[in-house]
Amino acid sequence: DRQGTYFVVDEVYEHMKTSAIAAYSKKRDDKFRIELRISDPSGFNEDQHDELKQGSLANRLYNNHDLTYIKGTKDRKGADRRIKDAIHYEEKGNEIILPPELYIFSTCERLIYEMEHYQWDDWRGRAAERKSPLERPMDKDDHCIECLGRILLTEPKFFPMVLPSLNNRSVEMKAEDFDVFD
Repeated sequence: DRQGTYFVVDEVYEHMKTSAIAAYSKKRDDKFRIELRISDPSGFNEDQHDELKQGSLANRLYNNHDLTYIKGTKDRKGADRRIKDAIHYEEKGNEIILPPELYIFSTCERLIYEMEHYQWDDWRGRAAERKSPLERPMDKDDHCIECLGRILLTEPKFFPMVLPSLNNRSVEMKAEDFDVFD
């Protein structure tokens, strides 16, 4: 939003073919105002088993379905640090004095599950007692967390909704223009 607060309102966690990914993405275009699409960097890898030689998933989505994705980062440490910063809040008594920067809607069941079950790697064996903790998450049940970190690292900005007016001038829509925000 205008204040720099992020809201995660929807997710998809399924194995899908390219055409299903495209259909799902386009269905989201009707529901949300999409400004940017970010892909896991692996979405830009060439598919060596593709007999039609259509290239990467990102290329197929662009060429066959007119969907453009940018390559996201694989900076896992930075992403984890960014998520930690975004969910940090401070309270004094029963009052929140520093709200979090990120809110996750209850509709995002998989992301919530992954955040509740996120695990950090650990040293094994007798030597574990003498070593400091590993600063590395386990690569398990973390796909949505990776996506969230990737999005937060891009530092997305708020874009006001601009609608054409009747006299060919654009009109910026603000939250105050809608009764639901009163």
